[in-house]
Amino acid sequence: MKVIAGSLSGRTFDSPKNRQTHPMSEKIRGGLFNTLGDIDGLRVLDVYAGSGAIGFEAISRGATRVVAIEKDRRAQQVIVINMEQLGIGERIELMRASVESWLRNAAVDRYDLIICDPPFEDINSETIKLLSARLNEHGLLAINLPSKFPLLALEGREVIKQNSYGDAKLVFYR
Repeated sequence: MKVIAGSLSGRTFDSPKNRQTHPMSEKIRGGLFNTLGDIDGLRVLDVYAGSGAIGFEAISRGATRVVAIEKDRRAQQVIVINMEQLGIGERIELMRASVESWLRNAAVDRYDLIICDPPFEDINSETIKLLSARLNEHGLLAINLPSKFPLLALEGREVIKQNSYGDAKLVFYR
């Protein structure tokens, strides 16, 4: 895999070789960040981090800090190696936990941008609702979902954009 744009553009990194993670395709990742536009200076939460690709792209495009949540041990090891090879370990904090556990135990920090790429076979709507509460007042939540998955009603948030990519869609809430 490779970073698409920004200060790390073209740099490559590994993805976990297991069935528990599914890296977001480069096409969808590119569409995500093109839709987001300028993220310079933002605090980003990368939920279901997998390879770390979303966090790496965010740092490359100017995010100040990324918190990445991943529960799979092999994926965690790959993320750590990738962070070291890309030289960005001080700007990404890896949370080695399930999203649900992290939500129960983490300090109630707020984020400017939350990017959520849950396993398509195990999407927990209640977890996503809890994540949306971690946004700053004008924050943005971007979720990668199966194309036929119904839109979620998130209290205090509205869908501002939806992009389709074959069997997946990106939904943006503000």
